[in-house]
Amino acid sequence: MDIEQVKLLYDYSKFHIGLYSALIVALIGLAKVGGRAAIEGPGRVCVYVTAGLFLLAAMAGGTIASTISQNSAAVVNNEEIGPFRFRRYTALKWAAIEHSLFWLGVGVAVIGLLWQPISHLLEKWF
Repeated sequence: MDIEQVKLLYDYSKFHIGLYSALIVALIGLAKVGGRAAIEGPGRVCVYVTAGLFLLAAMAGGTIASTISQNSAAVVNNEEIGPFRFRRYTALKWAAIEHSLFWLGVGVAVIGLLWQPISHLLEKWF
């Protein structure tokens, strides 16, 4: 990985951290509008699980961005990086973890959004 790729990875990670932060705030706002619950039951649990998964994804992105800002040579040399003393994965692996957590969160959010209409249909049918 050359220095230009490292710069792009840094900007990419910063963008994702901002995106995840905005999505978490939106999800929490969606879960509680005007001091009362906007989403009830299992759908609400899905909102909080999604926010947790996005938080973990942001932490993985933060691992990449903070390592680049402190020790870009570790990323260039494809060394294992991580928070504190937990250095187990390369930057590319952390990026894969970040993306996996994000898409898992999106999947949980979709299930949560579909849960409400499905549960209302099941109540009518049964």
